[in-house]
Amino acid sequence: LSLHDALPICGYDGSLKFNETWISSDEGVTWTLANGSSGWLRREALSATILSDNTIILAGGSDGPKFNDTWKSTDKGYTWSLQNATPGWINRSEFKMVTLADDSILLLGGAVGGSSTDQNDTWRSTDKGVIWTRVNASSGWISRDSHEAVTMPDNSVIIFGGTN
Repeated sequence: LSLHDALPICGYDGSLKFNETWISSDEGVTWTLANGSSGWLRREALSATILSDNTIILAGGSDGPKFNDTWKSTDKGYTWSLQNATPGWINRSEFKMVTLADDSILLLGGAVGGSSTDQNDTWRSTDKGVIWTRVNASSGWISRDSHEAVTMPDNSVIIFGGTN
């Protein structure tokens, strides 16, 4: 596979979208193409998180239309498998996912398009993104996308920034 073979096609809005996976084993000094076509459709504004067993969970994003699929890699992104094509939450991009101490995943807010562009809901998966349960339809913070989120050592979750 040459670098030229890995180049993306233009997305829905004319910009380049990617579905490749790159890996660095030396703290970002050098990068190697792990997978030139990871299985999931080319997209931007997706979210990913990592579990304690080094499983990577990737979800959502956009290529014009928004996605709500969930994918898993157990080998640093070399291969990917579909966890759920329709997990229950509305197709979205620009949301955040965080991992809690028990390896459950929280999905927070994001842009869904249409008349109500942003969400302030919270969803949780306890099985690596296969099944999602809505924890809260309105989490108390203003609906937003493009925000950031972190999990603290005491298992509290902090969100900050973003746009509405």
